Amino acid sequence: MIKRATAVLMACIILLCAAACGAKKNADVNGNSPEDVIKLAFKAFKDVDKNGIEKYFFDQVGHDSEDGVGVFSEIPEDDAYIKLLRAQYSNNKVTINSVSVAEDGKSAVADIEFTTINLNLAYQMYINAARLEANRITTKRSIELWESVFKDPELPLVTSTEVIKLMIVNGAWKVVADSEFELLIVGGSKGIGRDEESPEATIDPFAGGNG
Repeated sequence: MIKRATAVLMACIILLCAAACGAKKNADVNGNSPEDVIKLAFKAFKDVDKNGIEKYFFDQVGHDSEDGVGVFSEIPEDDAYIKLLRAQYSNNKVTINSVSVAEDGKSAVADIEFTTINLNLAYQMYINAARLEANRITTKRSIELWESVFKDPELPLVTSTEVIKLMIVNGAWKVVADSEFELLIVGGSKGIGRDEESPEATIDPFAGGNG
């Protein structure tokens, strides 16, 4: 009887240990680790999912600005623009290389690789196409041209390595959308989204993207 009781006790201990080992490290109140939230945040951005963006990002730019304008402050309501942005972000891909959580467990930094379109070249391709239509181009046609550019398999992609920040807000991890993050998502890298020859090439991620 003693041996059987000991065996049962040991089995329980093993199960409890296995359960503890299976728990996510640095999980927040929603059970998400920083790695989970990075993936969820970038998916929400790629899908132009307003609820997901609000849930998984902390818009530091909008939080600090006097006028309240932030990285995600102009999410469009128009279905045509949402469709356009989804086309623009369709090639977005994020790879997490490493995540380091602070000792207090309230902040973290992540080294990531982010792949997106080369926005400068996309802008030039759009301009070249628009010039062929001279003054006949309409807003609807402009959107169509942008879509064709974003879906063009010849449009080069750019991959950038960047360090992004995360913080705990009301018990949940959020990706911090600061000015460095904004440069990353609109152009792929510092300097990719804007240069001296084509300053208009930087498209606000949620300004409609129709040039």
